[in-house]
Amino acid sequence: MSRSRQAALLARHLAEVTDVEVGLYYDTGARWIAMWADGPLQEEMRAHLGAALAGHHYVDMRDREIDCHRSTSQR
Repeated sequence: MSRSRQAALLARHLAEVTDVEVGLYYDTGARWIAMWADGPLQEEMRAHLGAALAGHHYVDMRDREIDCHRSTSQR
């Protein structure tokens, strides 16, 4: 499976476990950025990300640097 496909599946998994929309975007080199509005804090998202990467579903994403960026929406 391609890395882009795994990234999309990983973003969907993170969205399901956190109940917020999560985007996982390629930045440069080995760097990707996970972005979401509201919802969990960065530390919690990093924990979910670490747990997901420890499994066997997203092995091609393990060697990538994934930064987490939480924003807030206007309510």
